Amino acid sequence: MSGSMRLPVLHVEGKNDKYAIGDLLKKHGLECHPKTGPVLIHDHGSEEEAAFGRGIDELLRDFEFAVQQSANRRIGFVLDADDDFTSRWQSIADRLRNIGAAPPPTMPPDGLILTVDAFHTQVGVWIMPDNSSHGALEDFLRSLIDDADPVICHAEESTDTANRLGASFRPVDRLKAALHTWLAWQSNPGRPYGTAIHNEYFKHNRQAAIDFVAWFRELYNLTPNPSPPPG
Repeated sequence: MSGSMRLPVLHVEGKNDKYAIGDLLKKHGLECHPKTGPVLIHDHGSEEEAAFGRGIDELLRDFEFAVQQSANRRIGFVLDADDDFTSRWQSIADRLRNIGAAPPPTMPPDGLILTVDAFHTQVGVWIMPDNSSHGALEDFLRSLIDDADPVICHAEESTDTANRLGASFRPVDRLKAALHTWLAWQSNPGRPYGTAIHNEYFKHNRQAAIDFVAWFRELYNLTPNPSPPPG
């Protein structure tokens, strides 16, 4: 077994999630190298698969097995609420019960971390965007844009105009379309989410990001920085 396979693992839906989370963590001094860790970020499908829901299907299908295989190593899962937060939470809670865990009645607002005694591990869950709302990675990223940024408002309005003119994106992808429009208007146009975080188009020190990184640090028992990096 390779060294990377013995690392604690964070499971995410797709490659967009993997690189966005990886670059966000790196901005907070936590570079997750694919061979040396401290945590391996594993995606469950390509960008195209995630776009049609297959990344989440694979992640949920593999959830219980992944926990069983993580004996004596901490394990985390980041997944989108999509259009039904309650249903997503229940699907996770059911799987946790299946492996002998005792999840709380409701999802903790600062992310879930619990011990699974049967496998001598701690399991963490973060449901995008904020452990309480419908939405996805894009809603989380939207919260990392400055409130006073007029360009994102224009991008959202332009996306709605394009929809009225016959643009073929699905209603569920409206925010994704708006974010990619906004990214097309940056100084280095059209960057993917991870690179956009690296380039500080998304602000890594906003509260939503700080809360997520705090959950990640606690789950994997990583020493916190005294304060978030500037940027």
